[in-house]
Amino acid sequence: MIITIPSKIEDQFGDAFIKLFNIINEINNSDKDTSIEMDFKHNRWINPFFILPLYCLMKEEAKNRIKFININSYLNTLINNSFYDILNADNQEHLESFSRKNYLPIVCFSAYKEDDLSRTKLFGILNVIIKKLLNPSLQIFTALNYIIDESVANIKDHSGASKGYVLAQYYPDKKYIDICIADCGKGILQSYQDNGFSHIMDNVVALSEAINGLSTKNLPNAENRGYGIKTSKKMIVKGLDGSFSILTGNAIYFYTNLKEEIIELPENISWKGTVVAIRMPYRDINNFEYWKYTE
Repeated sequence: MIITIPSKIEDQFGDAFIKLFNIINEINNSDKDTSIEMDFKHNRWINPFFILPLYCLMKEEAKNRIKFININSYLNTLINNSFYDILNADNQEHLESFSRKNYLPIVCFSAYKEDDLSRTKLFGILNVIIKKLLNPSLQIFTALNYIIDESVANIKDHSGASKGYVLAQYYPDKKYIDICIADCGKGILQSYQDNGFSHIMDNVVALSEAINGLSTKNLPNAENRGYGIKTSKKMIVKGLDGSFSILTGNAIYFYTNLKEEIIELPENISWKGTVVAIRMPYRDINNFEYWKYTE
């Protein structure tokens, strides 16, 4: 079976997800024993929100069933430089070399709680790269660091996955950076149910609770560490005029300065785990002060 990848992912924030859902639908409607080739022959433009979930599907959800064909040099670099053993000095040096490019490759990191040293080292290197690439103000850099750290912490603390993935692309002319962070773990709904929230019965409700700060620890003062989403989304959209989205199960949340909504997807279009998509301007934003958005 061949799935033809669209020629272009449009710049609009939601276009990547629309085209991703079409592909997920094709995969889920195919016979489970059918091999799938994703053909990039006609593709000329992709972004992290589209390609990282496809990569995760290839690596975790359909092992030995999906492969990419006719990929260009850019995509080849993205998918063939996936880092895991970041404590290896050669890997660190290779990752740091991307400070001369407009993107970070797909980075795979351990989600095991005991691997804090590995994650600390990895994101220390990513912070150095971000500073070199973007030269952001201290306020913007602090916000970006907080948002990435919270997303990674959610994978470690809630997903039950063995690993997570991150991919970033920045656009010098448009002055924003796209960041996608994903896992193929249990998802937000199952995380709540595993922690005793049996009244949360579907993905839409689970996602609504998470974006409003319901902590899985069920502590009165633990809201800001529940999933870290409430603070992150406010900082991105209200503070930085960016866009924020979360996909989990068959529910997706979009938040921009134009709208905020949760959409229930057909059951056949479902993500096992969580995908976080962030579009964040890195130009100096007048009156942005990081501390105003923390709780």
